[in-house]
Amino acid sequence: MRAMAPVAAAFALAACSVPDARLTFWIHHTVESALWRGERVTIHQSLDDPVGLAGIEIEVLGIGQTVRVTAADFFILQGSMATRQVGVPDSGTISVIVTLTQNGDVVAEGAASWLLEPEVEWGVGIYRAPYLPSEGLLEHTESPPCLESLGCYKRWRIPIRDDAANYEGEAVWVRLSRSEICEHCVH
Repeated sequence: MRAMAPVAAAFALAACSVPDARLTFWIHHTVESALWRGERVTIHQSLDDPVGLAGIEIEVLGIGQTVRVTAADFFILQGSMATRQVGVPDSGTISVIVTLTQNGDVVAEGAASWLLEPEVEWGVGIYRAPYLPSEGLLEHTESPPCLESLGCYKRWRIPIRDDAANYEGEAVWVRLSRSEICEHCVH
């Protein structure tokens, strides 16, 4: 939860400076260990690590243009890695296709879709982990509930091919957050 505070603050500040709906991708750029099925495993979040997220590719559809994001598009923002904001329509369905490659092979691929709303700041977090780290207060499971009180609006689990996983059960998680853009910002 402590890692979400800088990202939430960044979204709040960004939301006050833009008049319409926006989408930002982010990755917590840390290597941590976690307890998973009785053993300690390493969480590989690095955009430089070939067994981490170096091969991440994200494609956004349904916003009037196709937007592609790779590891090279992320930059440091308050201790996490983020992308530039992408303007999105106030309505319709958006689809985000996430692909992870290692050594030129696709090892995980999945899609997430949701309905857009006016004046909403959308945040998509990407994790390579056995469970969704931000839901860590819960029992660690492959299908945790998405708790809005912890900033989760929706979440999707994309399994990593067994021969490419760092350990059994490792997956790419896509975590969607939403916050309303303030109408009258106080500076």
